[in-house]
Amino acid sequence: MSSSPTFSILIWINSSRAKNNQAELYARITVNSKRANISLKKKIDINSWDNTKSRVRGNTQDARIINQYIEQTKAAIFQVYQELKTESRLLTSQLIKARFFFMPFHLLILIWNSKSFELSKLKRFLFVVLNLSLFYGTLLFLIYYSNL
Repeated sequence: MSSSPTFSILIWINSSRAKNNQAELYARITVNSKRANISLKKKIDINSWDNTKSRVRGNTQDARIINQYIEQTKAAIFQVYQELKTESRLLTSQLIKARFFFMPFHLLILIWNSKSFELSKLKRFLFVVLNLSLFYGTLLFLIYYSNL
């Protein structure tokens, strides 16, 4: 009799390392009590963070954008979990984290949404995706997104 793995996603801020009342935003993936943290490259004002809802308080445009980003990230992580589960792979938090970062579109979202967006980062990203695609003999992101 096999049991399904426990899985959860927690969005949190690291207030212990806050500077100027700004803390970095993280996603924590937990599978069978094993954790993996992902930095979401966003700084959040500690006073505007709601720990119980794992969201930014308020209805300002910045709050809505960050909350939407949080929801997109959670959905992407859950999608990776579902894909690995359908592949009947051994599920670990580190494997989900690695697959999440391997998805080119999600990397592009992380780069685009970072406050320090630079064209050089986008060029490096596209260079890496192209080289990975050539290494595997196909354009990975075209295959991945043609199945949507």
